[in-house]
Amino acid sequence: DIERVTGRPAMTPIRVYAGKLQNRSLEATVDAAIRELHRTGAFDRSVLHVLTSTGTGWTQEWTMSAVEYLTGGDSATVSIQYSYFPSGLAYLTDRETPAEAGRAFIEAVYEEWSRLPEDDRPRLVTSGESLGSFAGQSAFDSVEDMLSKVDGAVWSGTPRFTPLWAELTANRQPGSPEVAPVIDNGRNIRFVTRPEELQHDYFGGPYVDWEFPRVVYVQHPSDPVVWWSWDLLWSEPDWMREHVGHDVTTEMAWLPWITFWQLASDMPLSDGVPGGHGHNYHEEMIPVWAAVLGMDPTADYSAIEEAIRAKLLPT
Repeated sequence: DIERVTGRPAMTPIRVYAGKLQNRSLEATVDAAIRELHRTGAFDRSVLHVLTSTGTGWTQEWTMSAVEYLTGGDSATVSIQYSYFPSGLAYLTDRETPAEAGRAFIEAVYEEWSRLPEDDRPRLVTSGESLGSFAGQSAFDSVEDMLSKVDGAVWSGTPRFTPLWAELTANRQPGSPEVAPVIDNGRNIRFVTRPEELQHDYFGGPYVDWEFPRVVYVQHPSDPVVWWSWDLLWSEPDWMREHVGHDVTTEMAWLPWITFWQLASDMPLSDGVPGGHGHNYHEEMIPVWAAVLGMDPTADYSAIEEAIRAKLLPT
């Protein structure tokens, strides 16, 4: 299928997944995933993609398939399940389990990967969406730690309680909005609300040359999962005060208590909107991953887009 879509020779991509069995510990689940990586020859591929799942173990097909099509199948994706809780429940009641799982999982893969000869190991990239983004970023002690350990990362729909996200957003360059912070003039890390912002900031301003490793935070101004927080009860956030979200009505205004409950009630509905809005990160994942992997994010990827969409259609 990849060869037919891209018109170039392709390999069959590798996918490794370790589920949460009733009597299996987190450590045993991670070990099972590592063993399967070796068994399938995943460390021999050009790209090793570590994807942290959401609460129930759900993984983002758009991001997995984007990596596979862009690499011509010369990739391996690995993920684990760490909970039975739906993400919404874990989002509100259990943040320790995702953080513990993300750290244990990514650290184990990183340690195994580090044992390989430096000139004979795959590029190590990581990703996560929603609660999976929080879990994945929990593996890193700091932004510097993340940039030193991975060759690229894509974090989509990140909850604002995620420490690395919060640190980057709070320390953004003056004049850049909360919905799309500018970090170090875009040298390694770029926040985007639309694919075109991979090349320039939210207002069209230029970035410096994009160095590797490349990290992209994808977040929609209309995604309540990103912007909901307890302090909405008593204070107006920057993203509302700035009124720059391109897919948020300018009539939206902050009111104590009311705004908090408006966003809370929007969260369960945010998956039911078109891709590119709310909590749906679909077609944009292709150019985002192209940029992170060092390809041209402005190229025509419509054939890949159509192939992934067809894969997701119910049969």
